[in-house]
Amino acid sequence: MLVGLQYADEASAQQIEHRRRLRKELSTHLHLEICVDKQAELQALVAALHRRGIAVILDVVYNHVGEPAHLMLIDKLYYFEVDNTGRLANWSGCGNDLRCRSAMARRLMIDSLIHLVEAYGVDGFRFDLADLISLDVLKEVERALKRVKPDIVLIAEPWSFRGNLAGALRDTGYASWNDGYRDFLRDYVRGGGTREQFEYFLKGSPWHYAKWPAQTVNYTESHDDKTWIDLITENADGNGQSPTSNDRRRTHLMAAVLFASIGIPMLAAGQDFLRSKQGVNNTYQRGDLNALDYRRLYRFPGTHAYFADWIAFRRSDAGRLLRHYSRASEGFFRFFFAPDSTAAAVIYNADRSQGPARLLFAVNPTSGDVTVPLDPGIAGGNWQQLADAERFHGLTGRGADQPVEGDLFIPGLGCGLWRDDG
Repeated sequence: MLVGLQYADEASAQQIEHRRRLRKELSTHLHLEICVDKQAELQALVAALHRRGIAVILDVVYNHVGEPAHLMLIDKLYYFEVDNTGRLANWSGCGNDLRCRSAMARRLMIDSLIHLVEAYGVDGFRFDLADLISLDVLKEVERALKRVKPDIVLIAEPWSFRGNLAGALRDTGYASWNDGYRDFLRDYVRGGGTREQFEYFLKGSPWHYAKWPAQTVNYTESHDDKTWIDLITENADGNGQSPTSNDRRRTHLMAAVLFASIGIPMLAAGQDFLRSKQGVNNTYQRGDLNALDYRRLYRFPGTHAYFADWIAFRRSDAGRLLRHYSRASEGFFRFFFAPDSTAAAVIYNADRSQGPARLLFAVNPTSGDVTVPLDPGIAGGNWQQLADAERFHGLTGRGADQPVEGDLFIPGLGCGLWRDDG
């Protein structure tokens, strides 16, 4: 009896081990199949986007690792920033800042980036909290990637809780998210800001922030924190789920200034239909608030159309005066302001250095009507209005009635765009 039991136990153990090996082999096989399928799926996605003329820029996070912190199991002191007591640095807010300057961390970054370019055909990268990667490592990454793809797109989120290296990136091929622009425009549409700030940011943050126009990524909302509408809403609780009419008009002003500014305009998903997180600032792991509610397209179709038409205009031949690959001539811009106000009118190509066509953009972020005095010779002429604060109809050839007069009228929370073909 005891012998029989012993034999049965041995057979059972062998069967268990055999099944374990089979499960391991099957799991590995399935994992490889899934990896291959996912690789093919991403390659097909990138190729499909390229066929539509859309570049693919991946958001990559090399400043910290996830959980579990796998590199911690290899060498904590080598791969992570620590203080004298061995405590992990936390300038990222995630509690495990990567020691990017270490040789193998740099190799891990560069090899993985090159793989994404060569295997999947991506067009560029946006580097999360690039300040923690460090200037020297970012330059090394740039050199390595440009050997593989000379026209690679490189964008930095240039700050961390430690500092901001946007100024140091002016001599590199990186563009940077412009937080100064973000803060200014949020303030400006509510009647704040200064004339000097308006000129500086509309010109593309020249020299101090960006040595060439495409170094500034102009934006007013990103994936972090509150949405645009929650930040500027008149609602007392900071909840823009049901925006006021002024909230909507200020959003139109924001779109107009954003697309009229030199540099790279960036939109967060849902801004065109007044996306709200119901006033909540930190929505980490809040899928209910982070999900896009596309039904708002039907609540705010005019706002969606306004954004879409501005995008179409900026990409068109008529909008080329807003797209610059090098700094414009000194006389390219001419600015005019309403008395005692930040309401402004701007002429693009005032010196005709870019051909005969000119644009005139006017905006009034205050609640009261204003007039902006223009220089003699500007009024009248062949100006055709293309857009106002509610609609953009220049692409259909329908002109509005408002002429360009010596004292240009701009209603409260209003704007306008005109073109003169010369």
